[in-house]
Amino acid sequence: QRGWYALAEQNGAELAAGLLSIGPAPVTFDDSAPLLTDSIIAEDGETHLTMAWKLVDAIGWRIRISGDGSIRICPAEEDPRINLDPQTNDIVEPAVTDKKDLYSCPNVLQVTCGDQTYTAVDEESVQQRGRQIWATESVSSLNDGESIRDYTWRRLRELQSPARTVMYSRRFLPDVVPGDAARINFPQQEIDGIYKLQKQQITLGYNATVSEEAVEIITGTLGERKLEIILVDDSNNALVTDNNEILIGEIA
Repeated sequence: QRGWYALAEQNGAELAAGLLSIGPAPVTFDDSAPLLTDSIIAEDGETHLTMAWKLVDAIGWRIRISGDGSIRICPAEEDPRINLDPQTNDIVEPAVTDKKDLYSCPNVLQVTCGDQTYTAVDEESVQQRGRQIWATESVSSLNDGESIRDYTWRRLRELQSPARTVMYSRRFLPDVVPGDAARINFPQQEIDGIYKLQKQQITLGYNATVSEEAVEIITGTLGERKLEIILVDDSNNALVTDNNEILIGEIA
């Protein structure tokens, strides 16, 4: 509820586990979790789950749900949990979508939601690249408990991480779930890197298979939006205006 808060210098993973423990699923956390550097206060419409996500995001950790329904608050993985390749894992029909447009990657994002507008500026990127690259976005609503400021900064971070998305089917493995990291090697498609597993669809039956989508580490993703990308020089003169349809998958 509004007004609930987590104080700085508290264990973020322990607080998140406490919020999630109201459900029937068992919840565990690692004692080595870092402490919160800033206090976090619940806003209108906040839920136990949205606050738990805020806490783990603040400490750079994750919520991992295993196949048996158990929940673990643990560090976000960058080291691969598994190696995936066509021969070992019976991967078939891989399809690759590239998103590597670094030139138009924005460092300024302005978001409008109803009568609210917020602009986030990555000052370090502006200084390094010598120009502002604007993106504007209009949304009809925000996630429960997420302010327009939080949404704008999160979207700017997402848009600054163009990545390669890989979709494929493979043999089912019981302890590999969305959010895990995997090294994927598709020699024919010239893919060899570490990816975050974003989506899974399991087909039950003999030799169960998983249709999976993975995104090159590290990138956040959310939904489908149409953005106006504006390149600006040092004198704030618009260089290029272009509408880009950006399609990226759901957050695991």
